[in-house]
Amino acid sequence: AQVERQAAWFERAGLAPNALALLERELDDARAFRCAAPVPITLVGSDVHPGNFLIDDAGKAWFTDLEKAQYGHPAIDLAHASLYTSTMWEREVAAVLAPDEVTAFHEAWEAAVPPALAEAVRLWRQPLRRLTWLRTLSWMARWRVEGSALSPDMPDSLAAHMDAHAVDVLRPEIIGRVAAEWR
Repeated sequence: AQVERQAAWFERAGLAPNALALLERELDDARAFRCAAPVPITLVGSDVHPGNFLIDDAGKAWFTDLEKAQYGHPAIDLAHASLYTSTMWEREVAAVLAPDEVTAFHEAWEAAVPPALAEAVRLWRQPLRRLTWLRTLSWMARWRVEGSALSPDMPDSLAAHMDAHAVDVLRPEIIGRVAAEWR
């Protein structure tokens, strides 16, 4: 529902026609998805891009954006932590993950959680990866239209970074590359 509400911003954001066509195809495919599998609910971070973690001297990761923690589907966190829209957000840790790196990330997560949870999430990973990506892109499209009015107290340097990031992730070649993961 959130993706549907925000998808209206794609048209308003002045995107290239081929970007709009790619996004419409993604939205159509997402609308057609149905899954009868049980939905596992756990504590999730909801904004788990790599910049919201600190790594201590022992190599342990600590999530820092706790105000967004809620109960939800862990596949959304897995997606948010590893999608281009997130991995390229924080300048200090920006990275473009190859498909095998995403697979390794998922495997490491599965090895760290109870086997029943890993199994319950596996079927949902790809569809919720797509929906998380569409949710993020649609918000970025809204940012392209409304800009810093969405966050009036945001420092100018962060707003400029946000502008550049929104332009980047909404380019047709980036949309096509990310969507190729499930095509």
